[in-house]
Amino acid sequence: MDKSEEHDSVHVPAWRSASTSLATSRNGSSADVRSTIFSARGSRATSENGFTPA
Repeated sequence: MDKSEEHDSVHVPAWRSASTSLATSRNGSSADVRSTIFSARGSRATSENGFTPA
């Protein structure tokens, strides 16, 4: 029983943090989400212009 309890305690925080990330990206208020969008746009601009900004 002790082993299964430890196993659960390891997995619950991981699931909880995953659901938190999902909620954050839905709200769009997270700086991480914004930087991901900017980095995606940056990659597109780089391939269109044919050069890589520093």
